[in-house]
Amino acid sequence: MLYIFYQNVNRIRSKTQEIYKNVLAENYDIICLTETNLNSSVNSHELFDSRYNVFRRDRESSSNHKVDGGGLLIAVDKRILVERRKVFETCAEDLWLTVHTDTCKINICLVYLPPDGSSATLETFFERCCDIVTNSDEKIIFLGDFNMPNLTWSQIPGSATLSHFAKTKNKKSDLLFELLSLGSLNQYNHLTKYDGGTLDLFLSNISNIDISKCAPLSREDKHHPPFLATIGCLQTLYVQNNTNNKVLNFRKCNIEKCKASLQSIDWQKELSSPDVNMCLESFYRILNVIITENTPYKKDDTHIYPIWFSDSLKRALSEKHKYHKKYKKYKNPRDYDTFSMLRSRVKKMLNDCYEGFVNGVEDSLNSGNCKPFWSFVKSKRCTASIPQNMHYANKSSSNPIETCNLFSDFFGSVYDSDSGQVSEQTNCFDDPGMPAIHSLVLTRNEILCKLRNLDPNKGPGPDKLPSQFIKLLADELVIPLEIIYNKSLSSGVFPDLWKRAYIIPIHKSGPCEMCDNYRPISILSCLAKLFEQLVYNYIYSHVQHLITEKQHGFIKSKSTVTNLLEYVHYIHVSLNDKTPIHSIYTDFRKAFDKVNHSILIYKLKLQFGIRGSLLRWISAYLGNRSQLVAIRGFLSAPLRVTSGVPQGSHLGPLLFVLFINDLIEGMDSNCLLYADDLKIFRRIKDSNDCQYLQNDLQQLTKWCKDNRMYLNTSKCFLMSFSTTKYDYADYPYKINGERLQKVDQVKDLGVLLDRELSFRPHYEYLISSCNKMIGFLSRIGKDFRNPRSLILLYYSFIRSKLEYCAVIWTPFYQVHIDAIERVQARFLRMLTYRYGLKYTQRSYLSRRLHFKVSTLENRRTEIMLTTLHKILHSTLCTTLASTLNLNIPNSRPRAAKNRNTFHLPACKSLRAQHDPFIHMRRLYNNLNNRLDIFVGLNRFRSQIRNMFKNLQKES
Repeated sequence: MLYIFYQNVNRIRSKTQEIYKNVLAENYDIICLTETNLNSSVNSHELFDSRYNVFRRDRESSSNHKVDGGGLLIAVDKRILVERRKVFETCAEDLWLTVHTDTCKINICLVYLPPDGSSATLETFFERCCDIVTNSDEKIIFLGDFNMPNLTWSQIPGSATLSHFAKTKNKKSDLLFELLSLGSLNQYNHLTKYDGGTLDLFLSNISNIDISKCAPLSREDKHHPPFLATIGCLQTLYVQNNTNNKVLNFRKCNIEKCKASLQSIDWQKELSSPDVNMCLESFYRILNVIITENTPYKKDDTHIYPIWFSDSLKRALSEKHKYHKKYKKYKNPRDYDTFSMLRSRVKKMLNDCYEGFVNGVEDSLNSGNCKPFWSFVKSKRCTASIPQNMHYANKSSSNPIETCNLFSDFFGSVYDSDSGQVSEQTNCFDDPGMPAIHSLVLTRNEILCKLRNLDPNKGPGPDKLPSQFIKLLADELVIPLEIIYNKSLSSGVFPDLWKRAYIIPIHKSGPCEMCDNYRPISILSCLAKLFEQLVYNYIYSHVQHLITEKQHGFIKSKSTVTNLLEYVHYIHVSLNDKTPIHSIYTDFRKAFDKVNHSILIYKLKLQFGIRGSLLRWISAYLGNRSQLVAIRGFLSAPLRVTSGVPQGSHLGPLLFVLFINDLIEGMDSNCLLYADDLKIFRRIKDSNDCQYLQNDLQQLTKWCKDNRMYLNTSKCFLMSFSTTKYDYADYPYKINGERLQKVDQVKDLGVLLDRELSFRPHYEYLISSCNKMIGFLSRIGKDFRNPRSLILLYYSFIRSKLEYCAVIWTPFYQVHIDAIERVQARFLRMLTYRYGLKYTQRSYLSRRLHFKVSTLENRRTEIMLTTLHKILHSTLCTTLASTLNLNIPNSRPRAAKNRNTFHLPACKSLRAQHDPFIHMRRLYNNLNNRLDIFVGLNRFRSQIRNMFKNLQKES
């Protein structure tokens, strides 16, 4: 039996919680909804629980000229084998799926044909439908809102056909009649709207279909009665899930017995082998025996119901489904009465359980364990799961193991051929002035400190040991780990067991069924990452002063803010002199995965003075690694990693920074790096400057060739910053013979930069995305009792975005300041109405004071001044302090009214005053003259909070 539910929901953006609860109370195989009116701001997990795969076609992604309204959605039980058929979809609003059964395939087309649809769109849709039904032997179902109220259908046993059809000027009716004739289709839905007629049709060439009225998922529209289609004599094919595995339940582990057993072991004797791999195998063998003896097993099954379902609710649901099946089979009215009574009971119990769960989640914020709260929020925001049918390189698969291997082939395609191992006899001339590091010895206190500071929320890696369990046994594990770690460092061998990684595919963008649209997330063993972290501290302290100052990625006291500060300051200074700037943005193809091991080891020895056993250890750490793709409990075949630095590790980013460190050596133009994001920029006074910039691009190309790195030329482009028409932007810059594309705006490290550096596109982007997020918070927080819960979510998801890199783009014009402030005003207005304060708190000021929320303008001022303090005290990129000039007066009058601490340079235009460094200094001078709390720069940080309290009182 296959149960297909259908309803025209007539806009569900404000009904997400109602639909979510009603879906939980039912057990439909397929749910089809039309006129959803959804957009990208509404996540499918707000509507459906984890039992369903959701396929959507929102109106904003179609060619319809209207933006509001429309929209299609099909939710399919994850156990059913299904695939989306985008090749069938047309410019009309139609959504196609193929469901696999034991005997055939069923093509399901959900469609919404608006009454004012164009004739060309209708002809295209019906022409495609006719081609499919005539050229395919597969079964087919058309359902949805066809908007044909004037057609009269007569019911015959098992189906419905047109009883009256006249050749009229209605083009839609003619096209429908042709489809019915060609496909031998019957119309099975005989439920009519309140005044007669049927708008929602169910057309199919399948026999044995029963249509019955059922309870709606949201408020029923009188024009669109919902229905349930039951297709008999069909058995759907279910997706395999590896749910039979039993895993250790570490929550119920007897920790005290484990500690006693570990303390009784003579680790010096057990780990006496000179081979570190044998030592690690002995360690895991002993540890696994102790864990097995003191830890029970649990079934690693996928929960059918959410965790907040009570046992009584599960039993009631089971009884309801049982009587529903009995009624469908025998049509006994008593069975329906029992089913109706159980349905009402289930809804009441479900509401009570959900309310209790949300209250408990909200109370967890005050109990000190906020993990349930954030897990609840994450469950509403998580992305779609991996479809059953995946495609890659002209291959497709619905088998989970084959799907894992498809992903493994894709992720493995980015690696270069085997880099080989570096011999100790590498011809490298020693620099007498180069400080060298040959070996490391880790102390027991270092290891113990790291063990005790492990994050208990991290999951297990390939060795199946969760970090929380390791943290509880820190005192007992420190001795064997000290032996293994130091033996590994002294021998220059990294254990093979710690070179294995599990890869989780995460969707980026584009069609979900294509493997190319996923990126890998690497899961490593906890003990291996702890080992890397200890070694990282020594290596970083040794090479820190050798890393170029232009690198801002993975460097302490540097970030995206420091990168953009230096960049934007250079642009402002040039624009103040009316000199255009040409900036080349480059993009490396899979940079972290393309690092050649031999070249990296050579650079570590030659340029950074890493020698001896430590160099051999790094070489062993990089070589002979393997990875396995994990999906739904299944694993792919192991794949050898032949290039790149290990992702998800502590050492990987640092090694990449060292590998790319000499990238900009010898370049004549200015350069800035954030990991592999490189921009080359220069003031353009004449065509010679353009040629110098082109020479730097040629040098970049040569470096890539020598270091076996690859530029993605299609994603490299030119950005010209200028306030004049004559900016030489037509100069043909080329990389590998391909001319670079010129763009008018660019997203640089999360900030949109335009040609004149006005940041207007960035303001529009911020306001749009934050307004969408307010809608999300409003929907998921309907049952929150305390407004502080929603305020916390606002701080985390909205205000953090409004303050990211605010020191770079802080608005100057009141129109932009007010536009950004309205985002917070809208959120506070939503809170005011939600909690019944609309009559007492009517103004923005009163709402801010009631909820104790500062203005965004004051917050940005605080950020600017705090950034200034960090720069002056060298806690934020020591090179930036040179751009700040203190004001040194020629005389010291007895009563000086002007106490300007910083010197402000002359600005030739109003735009030049928008330079972040000038803005920060001006803010400090103005506030220092206005308030008496500033005694000096040293006391600034301790007094800044008091200053803003005074400012808020004045406002």
